[in-house]
Amino acid sequence: MGEEYVQLSFTLSTAVSILIGDYITVFGQNYYLNTLPNVTKNSNHEFVFSGKFESIMYELSKVQFLDVDFSGEFYLMANPQSILNLIVANMNRVGSGWTANTAPAKEYKNYSFSSENCLEVLQRICNELEIEWYLNTKQICMTSMIGGSSGLTFQYGKGRGLYSLVRNVVDSKNIITKLYAFGSERNIPSTYKLYSKRLKFDNAGNAFLLKNVATYGTIEAVKIFDDIYPHRIGEVQDLGGDEFSFYDYGMDFNLNSYLLPGVKAKLHFNTGNLAGYEFEVSAYDDAYQMFVIIKNTDEKGYVLPNSTIKPELGDEYVLLDIRMPGIEGTTNYIAAAENELQAAAQAYLDANSDPRVKYSFEMDPSFMEANAI
Repeated sequence: MGEEYVQLSFTLSTAVSILIGDYITVFGQNYYLNTLPNVTKNSNHEFVFSGKFESIMYELSKVQFLDVDFSGEFYLMANPQSILNLIVANMNRVGSGWTANTAPAKEYKNYSFSSENCLEVLQRICNELEIEWYLNTKQICMTSMIGGSSGLTFQYGKGRGLYSLVRNVVDSKNIITKLYAFGSERNIPSTYKLYSKRLKFDNAGNAFLLKNVATYGTIEAVKIFDDIYPHRIGEVQDLGGDEFSFYDYGMDFNLNSYLLPGVKAKLHFNTGNLAGYEFEVSAYDDAYQMFVIIKNTDEKGYVLPNSTIKPELGDEYVLLDIRMPGIEGTTNYIAAAENELQAAAQAYLDANSDPRVKYSFEMDPSFMEANAI
């Protein structure tokens, strides 16, 4: 995910035309000129060239990240795989031969994009989700972890591999040893846990987690996970007689029994042509497990769904603004969300309960040579 280029300087006895698109090959990989090299004429027989030759990764920076309507400013309900697939589609819109691997599984989130190129999007999304990416020629690969242990040990001192070793603090924010964590306000009953507005977990009677208190003392923090709430990921399994209705035979509770007073249930599409859009549910027939949604009309008079952009088989959705089933339902969605919240809080605490430091060092070349490193 870092920079990948070769800075090359060389001297020739004659002037040579070196142009954008020319390349050199280093360790079997081509590096291309995307800007003209600098040329210094010292005499009639001495020309000094200096150029930055960039890997194929920089092709990603030449292509704008556009949606299916070729707009550069848009919202997209997506997971890493759908973003990766759209990057590939944009790269093949300009070039050819670009593919993608299977990205790490993550929840769908609503992302905003504005005048970004494909490289910027790839870097930003991977940084946000704490995953990594690399190129295998023209295959863009996302992964949870690239590196691994080499099994090698280096120490400071004569014959141990290091000339010097420096530890620096990565950031100035304080560590956390006691974390209170809360989820979203969505889909929880009004009487939930003494009328708590947000999702909470119960850790042996406590609503907090502890780590390294004995080492660093009590240092409190609060973290809100707004994307964690009781929900069920449904799927369009059959289509109705028009663009407003569909069936989900996996629905395991009667929606009509879990409506909030005076509030219409909403259906949010995660995937498909309607991904990112929310619609009010006008009716649910529990006998047939059929949903009927209400059309949306924007300020320009554009209506969704319509005969072209509508629910399709396999589209995934979640229900919002309802009271999800707890212990009274077939699936305890509230308990599942609480477990998800506690796991996310523990991961956050694990990452922030020790000082974040970075080590830099100077290697001993003779040690490297002696150990064939």
